[in-house]
Amino acid sequence: MKRYSIIVMFMFVSVISLFCDETVDWFFLNQKYTMTPFYNGFASITENETKFGFINENGEIIIPMIYDEVYNFIEGFAPVKLCNGFGRDKWGTIDENGKEIIPIIYDYVFNFSEGLLPVGLNGKWGFVDKNNKIVIPLIYDSVGSFQDGISVVWLDRKAGIINKTGNIAVPFIYNDAFYFSEGLVAVNNNGKIGFIDKSGKVVIPFKYSSAKCFTNGIAFVRDDNKKWGAIDKNNNVVIPFKYDYALEFVENIVPVAIGGDYNSSWYPSSFDPGLWGLIDKKGKTIVPFKYSHIKNFENGIALVSVGGSLGDAGYYGYNGGKWGAIDNRGVEIIPPLYDKPFYFVKGFAKVVIDKKKGVIDKSGKFYESLPTK
Repeated sequence: MKRYSIIVMFMFVSVISLFCDETVDWFFLNQKYTMTPFYNGFASITENETKFGFINENGEIIIPMIYDEVYNFIEGFAPVKLCNGFGRDKWGTIDENGKEIIPIIYDYVFNFSEGLLPVGLNGKWGFVDKNNKIVIPLIYDSVGSFQDGISVVWLDRKAGIINKTGNIAVPFIYNDAFYFSEGLVAVNNNGKIGFIDKSGKVVIPFKYSSAKCFTNGIAFVRDDNKKWGAIDKNNNVVIPFKYDYALEFVENIVPVAIGGDYNSSWYPSSFDPGLWGLIDKKGKTIVPFKYSHIKNFENGIALVSVGGSLGDAGYYGYNGGKWGAIDNRGVEIIPPLYDKPFYFVKGFAKVVIDKKKGVIDKSGKFYESLPTK
């Protein structure tokens, strides 16, 4: 399925012993556990990076750590994987009570979308409903999720579009396609990228070397000079083509890069990240280009880094550098002092500074001692 050292002066950080403050939940801060950010009220957890389960926002373990891999809960269900010890991993889904809804028999599954679950078995993909009834036969090489009643699917190395009854809405004529957003999908037609609607009508001509999805009526696209800019749905240029890489708009602002070597159409491949800043929908610079990377915003906060370099895994794979955070006004609320990226849970984040573990709040205050249960 289609899917993806500047030296920092040490700043004084207040160090406080953190006693059993009622506003800080022991479970979230315990370094023993690794957990993901909450999504739809649940977070996956692991104690040893081999078995996974889920907790709710009260810190209660609702799904024990028995699975070899899990995805987020969407539409009330989460994909889970079990290994049988012979290299034959199998996937199914569970509900929010841990009950197995789709039996763990498939080679792969993804999340439900519009009531249908993409499932893969013996190299072919189709869709089942929440009763595990096959709604669309497993005949495709790969499938996407349903959005507005349609899904991108692949057959014999070509991409097309089907509806929820399995009827073909757009024939298999494109080299590749991506996911729908705001009624449009980017497709590759003999090496050029444009956008079509769900009827197959060409809305944006095939003239770009790469593209991202539309967000609030704007999409970033890359021209033949390998520069990124943004267009509206009438193909009017709203942000000039002068950036070397761009993410997608969140809260009407977007991280963009100048410099660096971004050769891949979709993900950075260089070890030089260039300099990153923030711009708004009109192209106005909100944060000057001074960071080695800026991640997309989540809940009004974006992580920033200084120093370090891109790893082989694209912009998620940074080597070295220090991490901090900015708010959606572009104000640096946490200086880039920390060894690894972090995220907040109930207003606190686990961090590592010079290989020393601790906890910070959203003001950047550092807590050295962890609470005991």
